[in-house]
Amino acid sequence: MIPLPDQERRLGSLPWVALTIMLVYLLVLLAYQGQEQQQRRALLNWYQDTGLFSLEWANYLSWLRINGQSEKAATLTRKRQAGNEVAPFLDMAFNPRFEAENRERGSDYWSREEFRRWKDKRQEFRQRTRHLPRYFAGLIPSDPRPGRFLTWHFLHDGLMHWALCLLVLAPFAWPLEARLGKARSLVLWLLGGVAAGLGPVWLFPEHYDPVIGSSPVVSAWIGAFASLFGHQRIPFGYIHPRTRQAATFELPALILVPLWGLFPLYAFLRTDQGAVLLSAQLVGLAGGALLAQLIQDTGMQQQESDTEDEQQRAWARTMTQGWEALARFEFSDAEKLFLEARDYRPEDFDALSGLFLVRKVQPEGESFQATLREVLQRRPTDADEGRQREKLLHQLVREERVPALPEALQLEVARLRAR
Repeated sequence: MIPLPDQERRLGSLPWVALTIMLVYLLVLLAYQGQEQQQRRALLNWYQDTGLFSLEWANYLSWLRINGQSEKAATLTRKRQAGNEVAPFLDMAFNPRFEAENRERGSDYWSREEFRRWKDKRQEFRQRTRHLPRYFAGLIPSDPRPGRFLTWHFLHDGLMHWALCLLVLAPFAWPLEARLGKARSLVLWLLGGVAAGLGPVWLFPEHYDPVIGSSPVVSAWIGAFASLFGHQRIPFGYIHPRTRQAATFELPALILVPLWGLFPLYAFLRTDQGAVLLSAQLVGLAGGALLAQLIQDTGMQQQESDTEDEQQRAWARTMTQGWEALARFEFSDAEKLFLEARDYRPEDFDALSGLFLVRKVQPEGESFQATLREVLQRRPTDADEGRQREKLLHQLVREERVPALPEALQLEVARLRAR
Protein backbone atom coordinates (compact mmCIF):
# COMPACT_ATOMS: atom_id res chain seq x y z
CA MET A 1 0.00 0.00 0.00
CA ILE A 2 1.47 3.34 -1.03
CA PRO A 3 0.08 6.89 -1.14
CA LEU A 4 -0.47 8.25 -4.63
CA PRO A 5 -0.32 11.82 -5.91
CA ASP A 6 -3.45 13.80 -6.57
CA GLN A 7 -2.35 14.33 -10.17
CA GLU A 8 -2.19 11.97 -13.11
CA ARG A 9 -0.35 8.83 -12.06
CA ARG A 10 2.19 8.60 -14.81
CA LEU A 11 5.93 8.00 -14.85
CA GLY A 12 6.75 11.70 -15.03
CA SER A 13 5.08 12.35 -11.64
CA LEU A 14 7.32 9.94 -9.76
CA PRO A 15 9.40 11.61 -7.00
CA TRP A 16 12.59 11.81 -9.04
CA VAL A 17 14.15 14.50 -6.84
CA ALA A 18 13.77 12.46 -3.65
CA LEU A 19 14.84 9.22 -5.35
CA THR A 20 17.89 10.83 -6.93
CA ILE A 21 19.03 12.42 -3.67
CA MET A 22 18.62 9.18 -1.75
CA LEU A 23 20.64 7.40 -4.44
CA VAL A 24 23.37 10.04 -4.10
CA TYR A 25 23.31 9.47 -0.34
CA LEU A 26 23.82 5.75 -0.91
CA LEU A 27 26.74 6.36 -3.27
CA VAL A 28 28.33 8.71 -0.73
CA LEU A 29 27.89 6.08 1.98
CA LEU A 30 29.41 3.27 -0.08
CA ALA A 31 32.16 5.18 -1.88
CA TYR A 32 33.14 8.12 0.34
CA GLN A 33 32.33 6.68 3.77
CA GLY A 34 33.16 3.09 2.96
CA GLN A 35 36.54 3.15 4.71
CA GLU A 36 35.61 5.52 7.54
CA GLN A 37 35.76 2.88 10.28
CA GLN A 38 39.22 1.80 9.16
CA GLN A 39 40.33 5.44 8.90
CA ARG A 40 39.11 6.16 12.40
CA ARG A 41 40.89 3.09 13.76
CA ALA A 42 44.09 4.14 11.98
CA LEU A 43 43.79 7.62 13.51
CA LEU A 44 43.36 6.08 16.97
CA ASN A 45 46.47 3.94 16.45
CA TRP A 46 48.43 7.03 15.39
CA TYR A 47 47.08 8.94 18.41
CA GLN A 48 48.34 6.20 20.69
CA ASP A 49 51.65 5.57 18.93
CA THR A 50 52.65 9.24 19.07
CA GLY A 51 52.03 9.36 22.82
CA LEU A 52 49.18 11.90 22.58
CA PHE A 53 46.74 9.52 24.25
CA SER A 54 48.94 8.86 27.28
CA LEU A 55 49.99 12.51 27.45
CA GLU A 56 46.41 13.79 27.60
CA TRP A 57 44.51 11.01 29.36
CA ALA A 58 45.22 11.83 33.01
CA ASN A 59 44.76 15.54 32.36
CA TYR A 60 41.45 14.88 30.62
CA LEU A 61 40.03 12.93 33.56
CA SER A 62 41.08 15.69 35.95
CA TRP A 63 39.63 18.35 33.66
CA LEU A 64 36.29 16.50 33.52
CA ARG A 65 36.11 16.26 37.32
CA ILE A 66 37.00 19.93 37.78
CA ASN A 67 34.20 20.86 35.36
CA GLY A 68 31.58 18.81 37.22
CA GLN A 69 31.65 15.76 34.95
CA SER A 70 32.92 13.16 37.40
CA GLU A 71 30.37 10.60 36.25
CA LYS A 72 31.54 10.94 32.67
CA ALA A 73 35.15 10.54 33.77
CA ALA A 74 34.24 7.34 35.64
CA THR A 75 32.34 5.99 32.64
CA LEU A 76 35.22 6.59 30.25
CA THR A 77 37.63 5.00 32.73
CA ARG A 78 35.48 1.86 32.93
CA LYS A 79 35.23 1.68 29.16
CA ARG A 80 38.97 1.88 28.75
CA GLN A 81 39.56 -0.73 31.44
CA ALA A 82 37.14 -2.99 29.54
CA GLY A 83 39.29 -2.65 26.43
CA ASN A 84 37.24 0.02 24.65
CA GLU A 85 39.78 2.57 23.50
CA VAL A 86 37.55 4.12 20.83
CA ALA A 87 35.01 5.84 23.13
CA PRO A 88 37.63 7.62 25.29
CA PHE A 89 39.55 8.56 22.15
CA LEU A 90 36.53 10.13 20.44
CA ASP A 91 35.48 11.97 23.57
CA MET A 92 38.92 13.32 24.44
CA ALA A 93 40.70 13.88 21.14
CA PHE A 94 37.89 15.89 19.54
CA ASN A 95 36.87 17.98 22.55
CA PRO A 96 37.58 21.61 21.52
CA ARG A 97 37.25 22.99 25.06
CA PHE A 98 39.80 20.53 26.39
CA GLU A 99 42.19 21.37 23.55
CA ALA A 100 41.75 25.09 24.23
CA GLU A 101 42.45 24.49 27.93
CA ASN A 102 45.66 22.66 27.08
CA ARG A 103 46.82 25.41 24.73
CA GLU A 104 46.25 27.99 27.43
CA ARG A 105 47.57 26.15 30.47
CA GLY A 106 49.55 23.21 29.13
CA SER A 107 52.86 24.74 30.19
CA ASP A 108 51.67 24.53 33.82
CA TYR A 109 51.63 20.73 33.91
CA TRP A 110 53.88 19.68 30.99
CA SER A 111 57.56 20.31 30.51
CA ARG A 112 58.62 22.68 27.76
CA GLU A 113 59.56 19.74 25.54
CA GLU A 114 56.27 17.92 26.20
CA PHE A 115 54.26 21.06 25.51
CA ARG A 116 56.09 21.68 22.23
CA ARG A 117 55.61 18.05 21.17
CA TRP A 118 51.93 18.20 22.14
CA LYS A 119 51.33 21.31 19.97
CA ASP A 120 53.14 19.76 16.99
CA LYS A 121 51.21 16.51 17.25
CA ARG A 122 47.93 18.33 17.79
CA GLN A 123 48.48 20.28 14.58
CA GLU A 124 49.21 17.06 12.73
CA PHE A 125 46.11 15.52 14.31
CA ARG A 126 43.98 18.32 12.83
CA GLN A 127 45.39 17.60 9.39
CA ARG A 128 44.70 13.89 9.70
CA THR A 129 41.16 14.50 10.97
CA ARG A 130 40.21 16.20 7.72
CA HIS A 131 40.38 12.81 6.00
CA LEU A 132 37.47 11.52 8.11
CA PRO A 133 34.21 12.18 6.21
CA ARG A 134 32.09 13.09 9.22
CA TYR A 135 34.66 15.58 10.52
CA PHE A 136 35.11 17.06 7.06
CA ALA A 137 31.44 17.35 6.01
CA GLY A 138 29.41 16.71 9.18
CA LEU A 139 27.78 19.51 11.17
CA ILE A 140 29.65 20.23 14.41
CA PRO A 141 27.38 22.39 16.64
CA SER A 142 30.35 23.92 18.48
CA ASP A 143 31.94 24.87 15.15
CA PRO A 144 29.04 25.45 12.70
CA ARG A 145 30.79 26.29 9.46
CA PRO A 146 28.28 27.55 6.86
CA GLY A 147 29.14 25.06 4.11
CA ARG A 148 28.41 22.12 6.37
CA PHE A 149 24.74 23.07 6.62
CA LEU A 150 24.53 21.83 3.02
CA THR A 151 26.64 18.69 3.39
CA TRP A 152 25.94 17.12 6.77
CA HIS A 153 22.83 15.20 5.73
CA PHE A 154 24.71 13.48 2.89
CA LEU A 155 26.47 11.26 5.47
CA HIS A 156 25.01 8.29 7.37
CA ASP A 157 26.12 5.93 10.12
CA GLY A 158 25.57 2.88 7.93
CA LEU A 159 23.18 1.08 5.59
CA MET A 160 20.58 0.62 8.32
CA HIS A 161 20.54 4.37 8.99
CA TRP A 162 20.18 5.14 5.27
CA ALA A 163 17.50 2.46 4.74
CA LEU A 164 15.42 3.78 7.64
CA CYS A 165 15.45 7.28 6.15
CA LEU A 166 14.44 5.90 2.74
CA LEU A 167 11.60 3.79 4.13
CA VAL A 168 10.16 6.64 6.19
CA LEU A 169 10.47 9.07 3.27
CA ALA A 170 8.82 6.74 0.73
CA PRO A 171 5.14 7.28 1.69
CA PHE A 172 5.49 11.07 1.66
CA ALA A 173 7.71 11.62 -1.37
CA TRP A 174 5.33 10.96 -4.26
CA PRO A 175 2.33 13.05 -3.13
CA LEU A 176 4.53 15.89 -1.85
CA GLU A 177 6.79 16.14 -4.90
CA ALA A 178 3.78 15.96 -7.21
CA ARG A 179 2.24 18.87 -5.29
CA LEU A 180 5.37 21.07 -5.18
CA GLY A 181 7.05 20.18 -8.46
CA LYS A 182 10.68 19.20 -9.02
CA ALA A 183 12.35 22.60 -8.51
CA ARG A 184 10.53 23.45 -5.28
CA SER A 185 11.09 19.94 -3.96
CA LEU A 186 14.83 20.42 -4.39
CA VAL A 187 14.63 23.81 -2.66
CA LEU A 188 12.67 22.24 0.19
CA TRP A 189 15.29 19.52 0.57
CA LEU A 190 18.25 21.90 0.74
CA LEU A 191 16.57 24.55 2.91
CA GLY A 192 15.11 21.82 5.11
CA GLY A 193 18.67 20.62 5.77
CA VAL A 194 19.76 24.13 6.70
CA ALA A 195 16.75 24.65 8.98
CA ALA A 196 17.17 21.29 10.71
CA GLY A 197 20.87 21.98 11.28
CA LEU A 198 19.98 25.07 13.30
CA GLY A 199 18.43 22.88 16.02
CA PRO A 200 21.67 21.36 17.36
CA VAL A 201 23.56 24.63 16.84
CA TRP A 202 21.02 26.59 18.93
CA LEU A 203 20.29 24.00 21.61
CA PHE A 204 23.66 22.23 21.94
CA PRO A 205 26.29 24.88 21.16
CA GLU A 206 29.04 23.00 23.04
CA HIS A 207 28.44 19.65 21.34
CA TYR A 208 31.49 18.67 19.30
CA ASP A 209 30.50 15.27 17.89
CA PRO A 210 29.50 15.71 14.21
CA VAL A 211 25.79 15.45 13.46
CA ILE A 212 25.08 13.43 10.32
CA GLY A 213 22.15 11.67 8.65
CA SER A 214 19.16 12.61 6.51
CA SER A 215 16.45 11.91 9.10
CA PRO A 216 16.14 15.65 9.98
CA VAL A 217 15.74 16.51 6.27
CA VAL A 218 13.13 13.78 5.84
CA SER A 219 11.48 15.26 8.94
CA ALA A 220 11.29 18.56 7.04
CA TRP A 221 9.49 16.76 4.22
CA ILE A 222 7.07 15.19 6.68
CA GLY A 223 6.38 18.64 8.15
CA ALA A 224 5.81 20.02 4.66
CA PHE A 225 3.47 17.12 3.85
CA ALA A 226 1.41 17.73 6.99
CA SER A 227 1.34 21.47 6.27
CA LEU A 228 0.15 21.15 2.67
CA PHE A 229 -2.23 18.20 2.92
CA GLY A 230 -3.59 18.73 6.45
CA HIS A 231 -6.88 16.91 6.87
CA GLN A 232 -7.26 16.14 3.17
CA ARG A 233 -7.90 12.58 2.06
CA ILE A 234 -5.42 11.16 -0.43
CA PRO A 235 -5.58 8.02 -2.58
CA PHE A 236 -3.66 4.90 -1.58
CA GLY A 237 -2.81 2.26 -4.14
CA TYR A 238 -2.63 -1.45 -3.35
CA ILE A 239 -2.91 -4.88 -4.94
CA HIS A 240 -6.17 -6.64 -4.08
CA PRO A 241 -5.22 -9.93 -2.37
CA ARG A 242 -7.85 -12.02 -4.11
CA THR A 243 -7.97 -10.58 -7.61
CA ARG A 244 -4.30 -9.49 -7.79
CA GLN A 245 -5.53 -6.31 -9.49
CA ALA A 246 -4.46 -2.76 -8.70
CA ALA A 247 -7.02 -0.85 -6.63
CA THR A 248 -7.25 2.39 -4.65
CA PHE A 249 -8.97 3.79 -1.60
CA GLU A 250 -8.73 7.07 0.31
CA LEU A 251 -7.47 7.82 3.81
CA PRO A 252 -6.66 11.04 5.71
CA ALA A 253 -3.18 12.25 4.82
CA LEU A 254 -2.24 12.79 8.48
CA ILE A 255 -2.46 9.05 9.12
CA LEU A 256 1.11 8.83 7.78
CA VAL A 257 2.70 11.41 10.08
CA PRO A 258 3.27 9.03 13.07
CA LEU A 259 5.91 7.28 10.96
CA TRP A 260 8.16 10.17 12.00
CA GLY A 261 8.38 8.59 15.46
CA LEU A 262 10.79 5.98 14.09
CA PHE A 263 13.49 8.65 13.85
CA PRO A 264 13.79 9.60 17.56
CA LEU A 265 13.39 5.92 18.43
CA TYR A 266 16.42 5.08 16.29
CA ALA A 267 18.36 8.09 17.57
CA PHE A 268 18.02 7.09 21.23
CA LEU A 269 18.43 3.33 20.75
CA ARG A 270 21.22 3.22 18.17
CA THR A 271 23.30 6.38 18.75
CA ASP A 272 24.93 8.23 21.64
CA GLN A 273 23.50 11.61 20.67
CA GLY A 274 19.75 11.01 20.80
CA ALA A 275 18.86 14.43 22.22
CA VAL A 276 21.02 16.24 19.67
CA LEU A 277 19.47 14.36 16.75
CA LEU A 278 15.99 14.87 18.18
CA SER A 279 16.55 18.63 18.22
CA ALA A 280 17.47 18.52 14.52
CA GLN A 281 14.45 16.35 13.72
CA LEU A 282 12.01 18.57 15.60
CA VAL A 283 13.34 21.78 14.08
CA GLY A 284 13.32 20.07 10.67
CA LEU A 285 9.68 19.07 11.18
CA ALA A 286 8.63 22.61 12.09
CA GLY A 287 10.88 24.20 9.48
CA GLY A 288 9.52 22.00 6.71
CA ALA A 289 5.95 22.96 7.59
CA LEU A 290 6.84 26.65 7.39
CA LEU A 291 8.96 26.32 4.24
CA ALA A 292 6.17 24.49 2.43
CA GLN A 293 3.86 27.44 2.96
CA LEU A 294 6.53 29.90 1.82
CA ILE A 295 7.67 28.14 -1.35
CA GLN A 296 4.37 26.91 -2.68
CA ASP A 297 3.51 28.98 -5.70
CA THR A 298 0.04 30.49 -5.84
CA GLY A 299 0.62 31.10 -9.52
CA MET A 300 1.41 27.45 -9.99
CA GLN A 301 -1.73 26.55 -8.07
CA GLN A 302 -3.74 28.76 -10.40
CA GLN A 303 -2.06 27.11 -13.37
CA GLU A 304 -2.92 23.70 -11.96
CA SER A 305 -6.50 24.86 -11.49
CA ASP A 306 -6.61 26.02 -15.12
CA THR A 307 -5.15 22.70 -16.20
CA GLU A 308 -7.80 20.85 -14.22
CA ASP A 309 -10.52 22.93 -15.96
CA GLU A 310 -9.04 22.04 -19.34
CA GLN A 311 -8.93 18.38 -18.35
CA GLN A 312 -12.54 18.56 -17.21
CA ARG A 313 -13.60 19.96 -20.58
CA ALA A 314 -11.50 17.38 -22.43
CA TRP A 315 -13.00 14.59 -20.31
CA ALA A 316 -16.58 15.77 -20.98
CA ARG A 317 -15.89 16.04 -24.71
CA THR A 318 -14.31 12.59 -24.85
CA MET A 319 -17.16 11.01 -22.87
CA THR A 320 -19.73 12.52 -25.21
CA GLN A 321 -17.87 11.17 -28.23
CA GLY A 322 -17.60 7.77 -26.54
CA TRP A 323 -21.35 7.50 -25.90
CA GLU A 324 -22.04 8.61 -29.47
CA ALA A 325 -19.70 5.95 -30.85
CA LEU A 326 -21.33 3.31 -28.64
CA ALA A 327 -24.78 4.34 -29.92
CA ARG A 328 -23.50 3.75 -33.49
CA PHE A 329 -22.15 0.32 -32.41
CA GLU A 330 -18.61 1.47 -33.19
CA PHE A 331 -17.25 -0.53 -30.28
CA SER A 332 -13.55 -0.15 -31.06
CA ASP A 333 -13.76 3.65 -31.29
CA ALA A 334 -15.95 3.82 -28.18
CA GLU A 335 -13.46 1.73 -26.19
CA LYS A 336 -10.56 4.01 -27.17
CA LEU A 337 -12.55 7.10 -26.19
CA PHE A 338 -13.58 5.71 -22.80
CA LEU A 339 -9.97 4.71 -22.11
CA GLU A 340 -8.89 8.24 -23.01
CA ALA A 341 -11.51 9.64 -20.64
CA ARG A 342 -10.08 7.46 -17.86
CA ASP A 343 -6.67 8.97 -18.50
CA TYR A 344 -8.16 12.36 -17.62
CA ARG A 345 -10.07 11.06 -14.59
CA PRO A 346 -8.86 7.62 -13.50
CA GLU A 347 -11.44 7.29 -10.70
CA ASP A 348 -14.45 8.30 -12.82
CA PHE A 349 -17.20 5.69 -12.75
CA ASP A 350 -18.93 6.94 -15.91
CA ALA A 351 -15.92 6.10 -18.06
CA LEU A 352 -15.64 2.71 -16.33
CA SER A 353 -19.34 2.11 -17.07
CA GLY A 354 -18.75 2.93 -20.73
CA LEU A 355 -15.92 0.38 -20.90
CA PHE A 356 -18.17 -2.16 -19.20
CA LEU A 357 -20.91 -1.71 -21.81
CA VAL A 358 -18.44 -1.86 -24.72
CA ARG A 359 -16.62 -4.96 -23.53
CA LYS A 360 -19.56 -6.99 -22.30
CA VAL A 361 -20.31 -8.08 -25.87
CA GLN A 362 -17.42 -10.52 -25.30
CA PRO A 363 -17.93 -11.66 -21.71
CA GLU A 364 -15.38 -14.44 -22.10
CA GLY A 365 -12.66 -11.91 -22.96
CA GLU A 366 -9.97 -10.98 -20.44
CA SER A 367 -10.53 -7.24 -20.95
CA PHE A 368 -14.19 -7.46 -19.95
CA GLN A 369 -13.47 -9.71 -17.00
CA ALA A 370 -10.83 -7.25 -15.74
CA THR A 371 -13.36 -4.40 -16.11
CA LEU A 372 -16.00 -6.43 -14.31
CA ARG A 373 -13.61 -7.11 -11.44
CA GLU A 374 -12.95 -3.40 -11.11
CA VAL A 375 -16.68 -2.67 -11.03
CA LEU A 376 -17.22 -5.36 -8.38
CA GLN A 377 -14.35 -4.20 -6.18
CA ARG A 378 -15.15 -0.52 -6.38
CA ARG A 379 -16.77 1.09 -3.38
CA PRO A 380 -19.51 3.45 -4.54
CA THR A 381 -18.79 7.06 -3.57
CA ASP A 382 -22.50 7.91 -3.37
CA ALA A 383 -25.97 6.40 -3.81
CA ASP A 384 -26.13 7.29 -7.52
CA GLU A 385 -22.97 5.39 -8.26
CA GLY A 386 -24.29 2.41 -6.29
CA ARG A 387 -27.51 2.40 -8.33
CA GLN A 388 -25.51 2.72 -11.55
CA ARG A 389 -23.43 -0.34 -10.66
CA GLU A 390 -26.55 -2.30 -9.80
CA LYS A 391 -28.02 -1.46 -13.22
CA LEU A 392 -24.89 -2.69 -14.96
CA LEU A 393 -24.96 -6.01 -13.10
CA HIS A 394 -28.69 -6.39 -13.63
CA GLN A 395 -28.23 -5.83 -17.36
CA LEU A 396 -25.45 -8.42 -17.40
CA VAL A 397 -27.75 -11.03 -15.81
CA ARG A 398 -30.74 -10.12 -17.94
CA GLU A 399 -28.75 -10.54 -21.15
CA GLU A 400 -27.59 -13.98 -19.91
CA ARG A 401 -23.90 -13.19 -20.20
CA VAL A 402 -23.02 -14.43 -16.70
CA PRO A 403 -22.63 -18.12 -17.71
CA ALA A 404 -19.73 -17.16 -19.96
CA LEU A 405 -17.80 -15.89 -16.97
CA PRO A 406 -15.40 -17.92 -14.80
CA GLU A 407 -17.05 -19.50 -11.79
CA ALA A 408 -15.31 -17.17 -9.34
CA LEU A 409 -16.68 -14.10 -11.12
CA GLN A 410 -20.15 -15.63 -11.30
CA LEU A 411 -20.13 -16.15 -7.54
CA GLU A 412 -18.89 -12.59 -6.97
CA VAL A 413 -21.70 -11.18 -9.15
CA ALA A 414 -24.30 -13.26 -7.33
CA ARG A 415 -22.92 -12.31 -3.93
CA LEU A 416 -22.95 -8.60 -4.69
CA ARG A 417 -26.47 -8.65 -6.13
CA ALA A 418 -27.74 -10.55 -3.11
CA ARG A 419 -26.76 -7.73 -0.75
